[in-house]
Amino acid sequence: MELFFLGVAFLLFGGMAAVVAGRNQGAAQLLGVGGAVAGCVAGLAGSAGILLNGGAQAFNAPWTAPFGSFSLCIDPLSAFFLTVLFTVSLAAAVYGAGYMRHHAGAGRPGFHWLFFNILIVSMGLILTARNGVLFLVAWEVMSLSSFALVMTDHKRAETRKAGLYYIIAAHVGTAALMAMFVILGHGSASMDFDAFTGSSDRGMASVVFILAMAGFGSKAGFIPLHVWLPEAHPAAPSHVSALMSGVMIKMGIYGIIRVMGLIGPPEPWWGLALVGTGVVSGAGGVINALGQKDLKRLLAYSSVENIGIIAVGLGLGTLGVCHQSPTVAALGYAGALFHLLNHALFKSLLFMGAGSALAAAGTKNLDQMGGLLKKMPVTGSLFLFGSASICGLPPLNGFMSELLIYAAAFHCMTGSGGTWLFAAGASAAMSLALMGSLAAALFTKAAGTAFLGAPRSGGITTAHDPGASMLYPMWFLAALTLASALLSPLAVIIIGPLAPGLASLDSTYVGSAVAYASSLLLHATLGGLAFLILMGFAALIRRGLLAEKTVGASVTWDCGYAAPSARMQYTSTSFSQPATDYFHLAIESQKSVGGPVGLFATGGSFSHKVSDVAETRLYLPAFATAEKIIVSLQGFGTKHMNVYIFYTVAALLGLLVWSFWAL
Repeated sequence: MELFFLGVAFLLFGGMAAVVAGRNQGAAQLLGVGGAVAGCVAGLAGSAGILLNGGAQAFNAPWTAPFGSFSLCIDPLSAFFLTVLFTVSLAAAVYGAGYMRHHAGAGRPGFHWLFFNILIVSMGLILTARNGVLFLVAWEVMSLSSFALVMTDHKRAETRKAGLYYIIAAHVGTAALMAMFVILGHGSASMDFDAFTGSSDRGMASVVFILAMAGFGSKAGFIPLHVWLPEAHPAAPSHVSALMSGVMIKMGIYGIIRVMGLIGPPEPWWGLALVGTGVVSGAGGVINALGQKDLKRLLAYSSVENIGIIAVGLGLGTLGVCHQSPTVAALGYAGALFHLLNHALFKSLLFMGAGSALAAAGTKNLDQMGGLLKKMPVTGSLFLFGSASICGLPPLNGFMSELLIYAAAFHCMTGSGGTWLFAAGASAAMSLALMGSLAAALFTKAAGTAFLGAPRSGGITTAHDPGASMLYPMWFLAALTLASALLSPLAVIIIGPLAPGLASLDSTYVGSAVAYASSLLLHATLGGLAFLILMGFAALIRRGLLAEKTVGASVTWDCGYAAPSARMQYTSTSFSQPATDYFHLAIESQKSVGGPVGLFATGGSFSHKVSDVAETRLYLPAFATAEKIIVSLQGFGTKHMNVYIFYTVAALLGLLVWSFWAL
């Protein structure tokens, strides 16, 4: 715990010192980033030690807040999430030092780094808090600090829209969490987690679960609570996007896991709800991503998809607990937590790659990119590597974690758990297959249109790889992504037993199930390594055969065109249009065609826009209705103080009547 407090101290001191440095960008960067790096290294050392060695470290101090206590604890589950937090934050801070030098919204860098460091601290407190009031305070600080970071470039209209969406979603989620903690603490003089015992009233436990799914799900990005996410991620600076997508949305997953460990044995329908939510979020996220031409918005929707995959794993693990199947439980929970780790690594890498491409090309519109791999070979290669990982291609880490969830689904279908367990396993397996195939198409589109082909705009000609402060964090995350794949058999032994739900099962059988998961990944790893070695030998043979021959380069066959141009390439829109047309029920697709007119026509036009159904059909109508109600209530306004006093007294009397009736 001492190392955790030391890390918090470094982070807060660095952020405040950066503000004191004022507009001196160099000093503010040095102090803010230096404090972030020192704090993350200290925090990482402490959390990794607990994760590897087991045990727990606690700290308690009095706090005068009603029902509050400054109660902290780092157990293995918290240590796992803290390890992810400090690892990604370390890379994001170093990357941000280079990125913010050229960012248009970096007028007062000191405040940026203050909010960045506060965001890390608040997430650390969420993961260690063992009191409901302290948890909610940390949750609100996380929301407000991340809101400030999203609004870095606040002069742009789309940034202000993103900030509005985000702050509304954050506070709606917080309201659900407040209600959840009130129910958990009902009848207790304390809001400490130790006072929350599994309720014998399973109905109230289910209400708590629903509130947790709503409150934490809004932060995680479950559909239809996800609409803030594709708005906020493109608006924020890329290192902030990496931190928010790589770690912050995982706070919602942590909250669901932690609360499920507090409310007693799970109900089967909880697992079904998680699987269903995961299927809808995963499929809906990747389908919406296919229609995007903003690279960062595409990556944001991809995060919704991967959160869905994690939810499917949690749901299968919960069903395994309910049906006393340690194999299904261990595979589901281990797959979910392992995919959470893997997504944090490769999605942060992808957001950093997108940020480097944006800074070099001057645009994040895929239809205006192209040919960046020749200009930015390191960035392009790392982005392609991250794309292969997120697609779940063997033998990379995305494949390894999804393999565990597939195995849990297959065990559901082959076990004796009944119709609902079979249905959950079948829907999980089929949806994972759909997500995987669409993700491959998605990142073929993203990487292909951005980095391959010919440049589509003049800004590409001057593009180049960024400096070391932006490249080294990308190399660091790519190395961890590869290590996560190669060491997956060992990683799952550490991660597998962390979910609190496994405590209700026989530890011997759980240990055997985790060993089976490790063996499964070992065979997959060895098979992947054998394939890579075979490909290496094939490359050497090819090189030898071509050694004595002249190898030339020429243009791609162009069907007889004498002067091919970049306009003849597929755009990101045209590449994905068949898929977006096919899934027209899940997304709104608007096309505008201006065909050529006349015998010797010289022009035409075509535009295509994809809208989120949840936004256009649910939230925008709801906002419009709320606006009408608020406008209609303006008639109650008056300039006379006695009228307002009457309203206040009437409200108080109404509350008194309600409270007596409730008693």
